[in-house]
This record gives sequence, C-alpha cells and structure tokens, in this order.
Amino acid sequence: MKRVAAFIAIGCLLSGHALADAPPIKFTFDDDSITRDDAKRAIDIFLENCSPLNKYLRDFQEINVRVGKKIVDYQPEMGWTSEIHIQMTVPDEPNYVPRYDPRTHVIAGHTLHYFIGGGNRPGIVGAKRSSQMLCGLPIDQNGSVTFKSVPDLSLIRYR
Repeated sequence: MKRVAAFIAIGCLLSGHALADAPPIKFTFDDDSITRDDAKRAIDIFLENCSPLNKYLRDFQEINVRVGKKIVDYQPEMGWTSEIHIQMTVPDEPNYVPRYDPRTHVIAGHTLHYFIGGGNRPGIVGAKRSSQMLCGLPIDQNGSVTFKSVPDLSLIRYR
C-alpha cells in the first residue's frame, strides 16, 4: 500500500532564499527502497541545483514526489535501483515561468518530469524539453532525456 505524506517545504527544509518560495511537497512512497530522510534531502539538493526552475517556484501549487522501484532503461547503467520522480505542473497562465520559449515551444500548462538518483552517476534527468529548459539541462530537440551530474545526490542510498 502506498504511503503518502505531505510536507510544507519551507524554512527548515529549504535553506536558500529563492527556495523559501517553494510550494508544499507531497511525497508518495511506493516502497522503502529509499529512506524518507534521504528523499527529503535529495529534493532539497534537486531544488538548489535546478536553475532557473528554483526562481519560478511561486508559480507551482505543489511538488509531487514519488519514491519507488519503477526503473526505466537508462537507470540501471547509472546504478539507480530505485528512483525519485518529481512532477510539477506549470499553470496555464503562469506569472513567473515563461509561457513560451523558442527552444521548447509552449511551456504553460505542461507537467514537468524529473528523475533523480545516486548510484554510479548521481544527478538529475529531465524527461521533456520544457523540463530540461527550466532546470538548466541540455535540451534534446528529439525528445530524449538529458542528464545533469549532481555529485551531492550520492547521498541517496538504496536498500
């Protein structure tokens, strides 16, 4: 059975001034493959390393985080045996996030998808162009995922 817990991620959880504007973070744990503490710290590190997204956090109502063993093809070679999947939806009429960018086209209304892990290659994966652009990742015009190395995510330990 899935365990769901909501955390208000301001103040003590998020330390940077831009991150003080973070919306509530809703965690769903499909299993216990990654500890709750590691998942919370990993989201902190993700938000600190995902620029310019961290400047636009006031536009999001919540950040949804799913922790579990769903693995996609690129993750085993990175040493990821579980994943942390982060989702947030850009409003149809955002106040801060650009509505359109020539590299990604329409951004407004899109759901952003990020995957983070530790293992051999700790870092952030952006699953679509709008996600990539808003996190400062390379933008793949063919729709492939792109990766940003974040050594601090090596704190993620898999059980």
